[in-house]
Amino acid sequence: MTAIQSEWSLWTRDPEINGVLEVARELNIGFVPYSPLGRGLLKAMTSCQFLVLEIFNV
Repeated sequence: MTAIQSEWSLWTRDPEINGVLEVARELNIGFVPYSPLGRGLLKAMTSCQFLVLEIFNV
């Protein structure tokens, strides 16, 4: 095995808690995170902020 892919984001820290990162480090296996920005949650918040600014002409 050369790499492990798992969700690891601001809201999902499971690889840290369940020991996956530690084992990958010990066995020299790469770790490839997906959804590091929380599956677009930050983008959604930014879009909402722009919408509010546009509605109120700020």
